[in-house]
Amino acid sequence: MPKHELDPENDFQPLAGNKFNQAPADSERVAHAAEYAAYQLGQIKVALRRIAEALERTSAGN
Repeated sequence: MPKHELDPENDFQPLAGNKFNQAPADSERVAHAAEYAAYQLGQIKVALRRIAEALERTSAGN
């Protein structure tokens, strides 16, 4: 798999509930949401880095 493709099996998987199959408490949901947001920002950063590198290679070739 090319390195620029996402691997859904290793993508972020938020917790669906606790051991009793109940919805997590508000504080847990907020913590998971913050963690997921941070993960997504990291993915955006990686994508932007790849775009910047590609633009640098393109402009260096001209």
